[in-house]
Amino acid sequence: MQAQKAVIGIAVVLFLVIAGLFYHFVLHPEPAAVPVAAPEAPEIAPVGQAANPMDKTPPPPRISLPDLNESDELVRRYLSACSDDRDFRHWIQVSDLIRRFVAAVDNIAHGNSPASHLSILNISRPFETKGEGGRLTIDPASFQRFDRVVSVFLSLRTDRLRSLFHDLEPLFDDALRELGYPEKAFKETLWEAMAHLLATPVPNLPIAVEKKLITYTLVDAHLESLTPAQKHLIRMGPQHIRRVQEQTKKIARELDLWER
Repeated sequence: MQAQKAVIGIAVVLFLVIAGLFYHFVLHPEPAAVPVAAPEAPEIAPVGQAANPMDKTPPPPRISLPDLNESDELVRRYLSACSDDRDFRHWIQVSDLIRRFVAAVDNIAHGNSPASHLSILNISRPFETKGEGGRLTIDPASFQRFDRVVSVFLSLRTDRLRSLFHDLEPLFDDALRELGYPEKAFKETLWEAMAHLLATPVPNLPIAVEKKLITYTLVDAHLESLTPAQKHLIRMGPQHIRRVQEQTKKIARELDLWER
């Protein structure tokens, strides 16, 4: 948790910039943790295949799409239909929406902070700790810094994300190819990011921390071994974690990435 501000999302991802998602959340980053095996991800349907094919009608033909460089206006029209929240409408006024979102999701899928791609948000209140029994813990007041961002995330109309993703999916794939994944579908990367956040454990309170010069580390060895993306979520507090994860599940189901 350094003083430098960062943004994460989930969707969050995940559709935190483009619907999620995800997604996103301003946090105080820290030195990258040693990579560890992530907890087992929830059971999902094969990427690119509906969870319940017999219950799905064939998708409508896709619309004619502009080039990535000219896509922001179209993307904003889709996103505007996903939430009436005033802050959300303001946040999507940045440029390169598709590229920002895809790069952020790719970061989260690999357990990394997406801060450099989602610097459009800002939380002015500092991270706070308090002493309890001779040790430092995260002050619950710090969790309230994320109330507004989580509220925006929960405002997203998950039922409208299906058409958004269906129509704009080729643009997501184009942006992913620009990042160096010529054979990979973005839908697969999106699920990897969602599963990574869904696998984040919900800690019990209080959450003990230890001061390290200008940073803080989590005293619990398991929590400290989590990836930077997961530890960003931890610092939002248990209540926000549950809300973000539940909304992420709804989005994953709506996109046929997870069994209903």
